[in-house]
Amino acid sequence: MIAQKLLLGLAATTLTAASENIVNLPFVDDYKTGIGHWSQFGNGTWDSHHNLLEGRLGDISTWLIVTPNRNDYSISTTTSAINYPGVSNGIIFRARQRDKANFYSVVLHVDYVEIHVWKDGKAETLKRSEPVIRPGVETPIRVEVTGSNFKVFLPYGGDSEPLLEVDDQTHDKGGVGFFIQGEGHDDFAGIFRTISISDNHHDERLEL
Repeated sequence: MIAQKLLLGLAATTLTAASENIVNLPFVDDYKTGIGHWSQFGNGTWDSHHNLLEGRLGDISTWLIVTPNRNDYSISTTTSAINYPGVSNGIIFRARQRDKANFYSVVLHVDYVEIHVWKDGKAETLKRSEPVIRPGVETPIRVEVTGSNFKVFLPYGGDSEPLLEVDDQTHDKGGVGFFIQGEGHDDFAGIFRTISISDNHHDERLEL
């Protein structure tokens, strides 16, 4: 088990249930109207330029989150891996905004791609792949979340098989977002293009 710290970021507002912001699917954001409709956590900074989202580390990490109105969904975006020891970025899913300590993450680094489960602020690696990402090269990524099954696709050359696939039942619902993590590297930025969250049609709507 790997103990880590993560700084949180964005979440869009359509409907509000308790302290979470709920968005209807399909949800697409190209950031052209800004990021004021997202919820940000941590002391990093996030900025948008046309269809580009840029996040910079604070002292440890930073996040942005939105909560879909379904428990099963597919997340698509384009990003690039950070080529520096101890610094990584990626996608968060099934995140609880109330405590910011329980969620899953897909960690992108030039040396590896991993799926982590976070429980009470501590991360455990569920699965790891060999590196498939070139530093500084923008890479399409898709994450499919269906029940307890999670698949990560990095579609090089039209590959249809998932790079990573894992089953885990720790978290059954929660938000989607972006993260950058590291410590003492506030000059590093994570870059993300337009995000699309679509309905997998495998579950019922959340009770709001």
